[in-house]
Amino acid sequence: MYYHLVDPFYTFAQIRRHCHDRTIVVFEGDVTSGLRAQIAQIDLSDRAFGIFVPKVSALNGLLKAAYLRVTSQTFMGTPRLDGWFDRLRYTVKTALGRRGHLPPKMNRAVTVCTPFTGTNCLHMYRPPFGLAAYDDRFASAAAPP
Repeated sequence: MYYHLVDPFYTFAQIRRHCHDRTIVVFEGDVTSGLRAQIAQIDLSDRAFGIFVPKVSALNGLLKAAYLRVTSQTFMGTPRLDGWFDRLRYTVKTALGRRGHLPPKMNRAVTVCTPFTGTNCLHMYRPPFGLAAYDDRFASAAAPP
């Protein structure tokens, strides 16, 4: 449930470190279509209810950066804010600082991944968190200071 994490990329990278070649990793969480491409909403204002809501493309990019290949994704729709009353209630909750800060176009996604090794076009420089072990370009590079 990555939507409760403060740093989802770090967690994806740590999960990747514990994977062998035939590991299958399943992630479940919210995604939105209410934001521009490659964007995620992060709201850490409430420590009890931290939220990370990415677009599908942003989630897939984070997984790829952590050397995880998305093999399948399934989406389960959530209720939309179609009526005027729903939009009004959403606006009032947002103004009051309650749980109305979620993007209105939400889906629940189940993402299945497998680890990969080799060239990752997302990393021009040595990747963090020991991920260089999966890309031959960085295997002999000196550790960052």
